[in-house]
Amino acid sequence: MKIKSFASLNNKIKNEKKKLPREYLGHTSKTFGEKQLKLYKKRLEKVRLTWCQQVFEIIKKFNYINPKINDLGCNYFQFYKEIKFNRYPCDYFGYDIDKNFINLGLTKFPELKKKYKLANIENTKLRKSDISIIADTLEHTEKPEKVIKNIISSTKKIIILRTFLSSEEKVQIVKNKKDLKKPYFINCFSFDMIIEYFIKNNFFPQIYPDLATNFSQINKVFPNVKRRFFVVVFTKKNHLLKNFRTKVHKKLFTNSN
Repeated sequence: MKIKSFASLNNKIKNEKKKLPREYLGHTSKTFGEKQLKLYKKRLEKVRLTWCQQVFEIIKKFNYINPKINDLGCNYFQFYKEIKFNRYPCDYFGYDIDKNFINLGLTKFPELKKKYKLANIENTKLRKSDISIIADTLEHTEKPEKVIKNIISSTKKIIILRTFLSSEEKVQIVKNKKDLKKPYFINCFSFDMIIEYFIKNNFFPQIYPDLATNFSQINKVFPNVKRRFFVVVFTKKNHLLKNFRTKVHKKLFTNSN
């Protein structure tokens, strides 16, 4: 099987980036400005996000004992809120590029003051974890392949990805001055590219419809921009093999023909 690389997507991103070379095109508190911080503050106090509940239920089914969880693009610790609500024992650590998002989260979760790192996950060495979660983040990064490489190299068991997926890759900068303070990427990955890349690196997928968008219905995420969210759970081959006892099952997870 010929593995599709990120080469085409990377080139498209680089070409788009040339149009705004001085801008960081990821999602930060500068993207929408004060109105987004107000929205996040309201969510922090009053809302349990559907995607967080879905991902938590997936993790819970694995029955891990006190797993190490890396939350990549942790924002205001929206996923940690679900962990705390369920009193789930784990070793949590968050990464985010934006200090304003982190500071907002710390107002409700001061116990996390030493459980996060302010960093760009495109070029940061991540701590080793059992589970890595990256939700609503990869599609906004400037170097998504580097992010995925970092996650793969640091994760022992499970990677949970929530992002935009379709039959074809799409690279787009949104920069409507009426709605945005700063432009940012709102890209989309092809199923083939993502799935094959992870399989090549010994992580095997299960694709779930995204409950937060009515089972992955087409969603208008910005004026004239429509996307579909999916949740993909990648399990590392060595961890899968531990759960299979027969040679027949094991053959399903070998690279030989």
